[in-house]
Amino acid sequence: MIGLFLDQMVFTHYHNQIVAKHYPNFYANFQNAFWFPKLYQHGAARMGSPGFFVSSYHGFDKKMDWRSTHEVTQRLVHDFLTWLAAETNSEASIDQFMAVAKREVNREFEGHTAPNFCKLINSSLPKITSKAQTDLFSMPPTETFDTLWNYCSSKNRAIPHTWKVLYEMLDGKRQNSSGRWEPPVPFILAAWYETTPLEKYLRFKDHIQWAADHNQLDEIEAHLRNLPEKDWYHFEEL
Repeated sequence: MIGLFLDQMVFTHYHNQIVAKHYPNFYANFQNAFWFPKLYQHGAARMGSPGFFVSSYHGFDKKMDWRSTHEVTQRLVHDFLTWLAAETNSEASIDQFMAVAKREVNREFEGHTAPNFCKLINSSLPKITSKAQTDLFSMPPTETFDTLWNYCSSKNRAIPHTWKVLYEMLDGKRQNSSGRWEPPVPFILAAWYETTPLEKYLRFKDHIQWAADHNQLDEIEAHLRNLPEKDWYHFEEL
């Protein structure tokens, strides 16, 4: 159940073209590191929910021994989150993953089993000092892409409410021969509902990189650092 859940989380949220641009071969690297099984639905070319193993419909919820599952879960999740931080080169990715995982658990597991599963996952967090938080206390006077991005991704921030405004501030935007904009436009309107939190987060990261490449960090930094916390979307809110 734990392995299925982790595999489906990575496949769903890290296995697409937008994520691949930042983390090439991410899912393949995950499969090489962890040999987890897959569960497929009968008569459908789609994966089944890991919540199947604690489904009340089959009476599995009464057979689950949550206490004995704890040790296995701790080892698997701890090892996965440690790998995730190393693979993304960002310890902030742990908080981001946990926020999205909580939402998926509440969606895929029945009401009385979801809290037990969340408790298992939360007890497995690796004890890692956040580099993003450390950098905030030793930030150099000159803004760089890394210092600004550490700020934007700390406290589990994902994207600002003012994303469209920030995009309009970017210099050098252009439309190529196929009609696509460079840099790509924010995921708003219909695209908001068709993209994952990680896809939004990485598209926003592209915009910060664009600002850095066009000598706009001071202007963008002033906008973002002056936003109150309530004007940020956090991963657990998306």
